[in-house]
Amino acid sequence: MTIAPNKFVALDYELYVGDENERILMEQTTPDRPLEYIQGMGMMLPAFEKQLFGLKAGDKFDFVLKCEDAYGEPSDEAVQELPREIFVDSEGKLDALVVEGATLPLHTPDGQIIRGSVLEIKDEVVVFDFNHPLAGEDLHFIGAIKDVHDATPEEIEQFFGGHDGCGCGCDHDHDHDHAADKDDHAHGHHADLAVTYTFTCRQPAAIDTLKVTAFGNWPRLKHIDAAVVNDQGQQAQRLEAGKAVIRWKAS
Repeated sequence: MTIAPNKFVALDYELYVGDENERILMEQTTPDRPLEYIQGMGMMLPAFEKQLFGLKAGDKFDFVLKCEDAYGEPSDEAVQELPREIFVDSEGKLDALVVEGATLPLHTPDGQIIRGSVLEIKDEVVVFDFNHPLAGEDLHFIGAIKDVHDATPEEIEQFFGGHDGCGCGCDHDHDHDHAADKDDHAHGHHADLAVTYTFTCRQPAAIDTLKVTAFGNWPRLKHIDAAVVNDQGQQAQRLEAGKAVIRWKAS
């Protein structure tokens, strides 16, 4: 069976940028975590899928996507100043996640999520670069196809169906909005999701835990790296199946 629309594809790869004299390894899969996607479903760059079309399990590949077929040239218009006030809490303190060099998910007015890198923090504004990290680069992929088969309903559901649910230890009414954005790189682990939750609760101090149900929706999900910022500071937690509760308060 060869790679064609609606086929599930698993592959190993290495991604390099730079010229032959100074080639830099940017990403690579591991034996237990190949890149998996469904051909023709918009999960990859079109030029990436075109290069793999017709290959079968066991075939190797070695190709370069030119900058214009990948993420284009960096744009000055993608560097923007956002009001500092939107990143401060009720006490006027800057969110602990907003530091120079950090990459953060931000909501657009139409509800989409885009990622931006913090270039500079000024008195009145925060300067973000919304160019893709690989903008301006030719992408050199080397790898091999591991598996090709008809995508099953379960695999389609894994990538496109449902969304994270949440629970919390607070028994008071609350509402939340969230958005999930499949990372549209032509490489990497493309089942990645960026999820942002905003809670409004009558007694926020009563929130002790948040239960994440994503592992039930996506059985192949390995782990979630969660960052929590509250009045006690910032903390990072790694969630796994069977251990999917965010401790909202430090123990």
